[in-house]
Amino acid sequence: MNVIYKDFLHRVKNAKNVKIYGAGKFAKTLYYLFNRKGIKVEAFVVADTSQNPAELFQKPVIALENLEKQEDYSLVVGVERKETTRKILENLLAQHIKNIIIVPASIVNDIYCNFVINEESIKIFMENLANEKKVIVYVADRDGNLIIRYMQNKGVQIDAICTEKKELLLDWQMPILSFEQLGSVDKNTIIILTMGNPDWQRGFVSRLRSSGFERIVLLSAEIKEAIENDFGRMIWEEKGADFQVINTQNVEQYHYIVQKEKASKVYRWRIAARDHYTYTDNEIESIRKGSFVEEYERLFPNCCFCPYDEVPFCKVDSPDINIEIYLSKCHKDKKIAQQSLPAWLIPIQVGKALTDIRIAEVCDNTGDNISMKNTDYSEGTALYWIWKNTHGQDYVGLFHYRRQMAMGKDSLYKLMQYDVLLTVPTYIPMSTKEFFCTNFILEYDWNLMMKYIKEYDEFYYKTALKHEKAHSYFPCNIFIMRREYFDEMCEFIFGVLEKVDGYYENIHMVRKDRYLGYLVENLLSIYMMHHAADRNIAYTDMKYYYPIEESTF
Repeated sequence: MNVIYKDFLHRVKNAKNVKIYGAGKFAKTLYYLFNRKGIKVEAFVVADTSQNPAELFQKPVIALENLEKQEDYSLVVGVERKETTRKILENLLAQHIKNIIIVPASIVNDIYCNFVINEESIKIFMENLANEKKVIVYVADRDGNLIIRYMQNKGVQIDAICTEKKELLLDWQMPILSFEQLGSVDKNTIIILTMGNPDWQRGFVSRLRSSGFERIVLLSAEIKEAIENDFGRMIWEEKGADFQVINTQNVEQYHYIVQKEKASKVYRWRIAARDHYTYTDNEIESIRKGSFVEEYERLFPNCCFCPYDEVPFCKVDSPDINIEIYLSKCHKDKKIAQQSLPAWLIPIQVGKALTDIRIAEVCDNTGDNISMKNTDYSEGTALYWIWKNTHGQDYVGLFHYRRQMAMGKDSLYKLMQYDVLLTVPTYIPMSTKEFFCTNFILEYDWNLMMKYIKEYDEFYYKTALKHEKAHSYFPCNIFIMRREYFDEMCEFIFGVLEKVDGYYENIHMVRKDRYLGYLVENLLSIYMMHHAADRNIAYTDMKYYYPIEESTF
């Protein structure tokens, strides 16, 4: 709980003859909070009694001028807006009002979020809600679906959903009410506001109170974060499918790792927390039953996790073979903590043809290159350059400046057991086609890719049809593989992309939105799926470096 909030309550508890300034929405909220905390309120104080009731909650509403005659009192002063509070304080001080306890502007949300249900912890909060007889959830944005599912899993009985945006809702098997229909609902019902921004939540309080509702629960930012964090653990660990949520710093913000051990093999998946908003009952059931694991095993047989005891790259031992892993960098990259690089990890500047700035010795604009197309191909221009301008390595690979493989001292020795080493696959609740076409590319791009895969090779096309319905893929174009397979993969990837790229060039459409880079991601996964049975493939964790200004550690 907010330290300032705790200190405020402590001062009010120790005050004498507590009175609240005002008789409006926030004054009522303070009364509710104080009443629940065992703080006795003696009266409400207003500047003009003619504009207010004589009593509020059976407490007198007195004029400010009468307060001046009383010696022993404490006046709690605060409203939602800092500017208004400042004006009120100026006026009170001019009239020589004393013993003022100011409500800090920074705790207004805490007050709103705590006046009905105790939310000192997520556990206590849910237990209190589960004891309520009537609960309605007010949904105004996508956060509502996640909160509803979480509450249901914690035993909260939700009677109905109120929303004016039915398109936001999943297929809930419960009554859906409009705001107007709330008029016939028991006014003792708890109304849960689920909006992502607590400041926005406050805007709904007046509307609900004007309709007679007083038992309104606003979810604080802390409780919202706790729900979002606990939701992942609940879905993956509490559904009987033997998953574990893995605590590792080697995952970027808003993602986490889940692990499942099966038949002496270890599998891991990278989960985007944002996907929780769209989980349907069928998708949660798929997790519980492990059916998506069966799908993964069918599509990627024997492709499982390769463990490591992490060390810095400079401490990774290199076997006596030719290994070159290229680290793509761009002049627009954000600043990250510098690291010492071993000889086998070679920085390559991508998109060098688009800038005069030079940040690496090796650049993608020399020799046979597509550097000018970096805004469409992203790190794909480095992939192309490696394919066309290097040769003879036993293993070759590609990392990003912020996304790399986590490695142990012996990881490159372990690599020699495999044909390909990738980073941990990403699980998505929807199909890969829906995921990419919803978030990153046009469906037209996807259909062009599929068309040209079919022209390239009928057997790859059959694999691509499986991929577009799958629920996991290998992200970010990060890999290490034997050179002969790398050349084969690039023949496939660029054999398809040159036709997609050529199509848009022919219709004079300029993109510059990295769409071909996203297609590379899919083509890499299709290639791996196509050869999963005849290649020895493994994966390890993706190591993510936070930009210095965004670092969370």
